[in-house]
Amino acid sequence: MSYKPRKGFFMNINEQTDTIIAPLTPNTGGSVALLRISGSNAIEYANRFFSGTDLSDKKGGQFFFGSLRDPNGRIVDEIILSLFRSPSSYTGDDVVEVSCHANPFIVDQIIQLFLKAGCRMAEAGEFTKRAFLNGKMDLVQAEAVADIIAAQSSEGVKNSLSQLKGELSKQIQEIRTNIIRTASFLELDLDFTEEDLEIIHPTQVIKEIEQTMLSINAILNTYKQGTILSKGIDVLITGKPNVGKSSLMNALLDENRVIVSDTPGTTRDIIHEEIIIQNTRVRFYDSAGIRLTDSFIEAEGVERARNQFERADIILLLVDGSQELTYEDENLLKTLSQTYPDKTFVLINKNDLTTKSSTVKKIETTQLPSLSISAKKNINIETIKKHIIEKSGNNKSELQTGALLSNQRQYQKLKAAHSDLVKAVTSIKENIGYEFAAVDLRSAIHHLSEITGEITTDDILNSIFADFCIGK
Repeated sequence: MSYKPRKGFFMNINEQTDTIIAPLTPNTGGSVALLRISGSNAIEYANRFFSGTDLSDKKGGQFFFGSLRDPNGRIVDEIILSLFRSPSSYTGDDVVEVSCHANPFIVDQIIQLFLKAGCRMAEAGEFTKRAFLNGKMDLVQAEAVADIIAAQSSEGVKNSLSQLKGELSKQIQEIRTNIIRTASFLELDLDFTEEDLEIIHPTQVIKEIEQTMLSINAILNTYKQGTILSKGIDVLITGKPNVGKSSLMNALLDENRVIVSDTPGTTRDIIHEEIIIQNTRVRFYDSAGIRLTDSFIEAEGVERARNQFERADIILLLVDGSQELTYEDENLLKTLSQTYPDKTFVLINKNDLTTKSSTVKKIETTQLPSLSISAKKNINIETIKKHIIEKSGNNKSELQTGALLSNQRQYQKLKAAHSDLVKAVTSIKENIGYEFAAVDLRSAIHHLSEITGEITTDDILNSIFADFCIGK
């Protein structure tokens, strides 16, 4: 997939012509550091300090070993220099990459050399921003670069790589092309209105638009799974005070990280810990016990726990199976079964003791899935982990093929495009006129163009690339 260069849009003249530098690797740890210099003067600046070969007439795609020297001829470091000439580079500009020893003093000296020569420090995401503006990738692919770095599962990395290859962009471009074709027929029909010629029948228009809506829905429906792959899984452990939430947290983590106490209300804050389950990062939140209280501190913790209900991907509701359900238990069961039935899993704790049949029966009436466990004796803890992966839809047997939608900006724009198509179909079905439908189709095309970056603004670009790290 190729894109037209956007160089000259959204950046002032200085930003376009500046040669920029930034480290691509962290400044601590490891034995080798990598720095990138990109811009029209990158090779000229590198040639000033590189002692080993004259770079001015060298072709791109080559590696050179030599010394990097300061203006006084003193060796700063022995380096390997990689040379890439425009447009065959990551950014589309001339690029020099320097592999040096990872001593932070060496890295800083090299950066200072190039800054004094005329470079400036790259801003967050500026290398990828230049790649986008130079037509090396579209905006979906640019955002995938950040997603690859931030992905919280191995499948999330694969999905982001798929987006970087352009698979999601291809789907969106196909949808956009279909809408443009339909809109063209409508516009043509409107041009021949006075001549009483029908270019396309309303039934056919509706059929084509509804088919396109199905294609959009197919992508939108991947968003939940895509976000889980990208950000990991948030699991909230909740229940009344002293029911064993801290013990369950420790059992899931397989170590004692959370204080366990017999005093009700000990955990007054949201406790956050995380582990890797089947190559997926899972974050556990041990909430404050949900109960009526006169304590301001506990009440604040309760409110924060309620907010976590909304944010959690999965809710583990813990009850004491050895006791009759209390008002607090029943209130939680009722609330969660009515409000969050799709993400709630009831854990009937303390099955190492005698389980109350009346408690089990009341839980069964909620029709929420449940499991008998013992947090103290570590019974069925692995089953809980298996359920978390299955419930999240992140088990390999169920993974969908193709790129999944995982970006909120793209999701909102795609929803807006779908809404425009719904309006267009309504206009045609109610015989309001092709004029209104054509306006809605143009709006849908606009939203899709914003996804890929064919239409964008400074504000959008600044917002997207501000979330990148320095060096990307």
